[in-house]
Amino acid sequence: MKSESIQIPPGRKTYNSDVEAAHRLIEDEFYNIEDYHNRRDFLNKAFTYSVYFNYIRKLNYKEKRTLLEIMTELNKPKICLPKIGVFYPIITDYQLNIISKGGYHVPISDSKKNT
Repeated sequence: MKSESIQIPPGRKTYNSDVEAAHRLIEDEFYNIEDYHNRRDFLNKAFTYSVYFNYIRKLNYKEKRTLLEIMTELNKPKICLPKIGVFYPIITDYQLNIISKGGYHVPISDSKKNT
């Protein structure tokens, strides 16, 4: 199965704000809160959080619906919804071979600084 990336279609200006809002939630609710002891522990917790985020967590900015509810409404190309949000996370730095080149630093979010 070939994976393709696509650009945000013209006239869909809110798509990027949805992505940024999701990234902020994940940063605040997972990365800034969870402690993990090793790579396996991190990946297990990341998987659990992603299942929660995709299937259980209601999004205030999306009329208190879950991502699964939103995908069900938009399911025009008829994909297998029960499996779409269940995937095991990977550490892309290892796949891209950039860990040995240094990587980058992401600053801590403002909400974590105040605690």
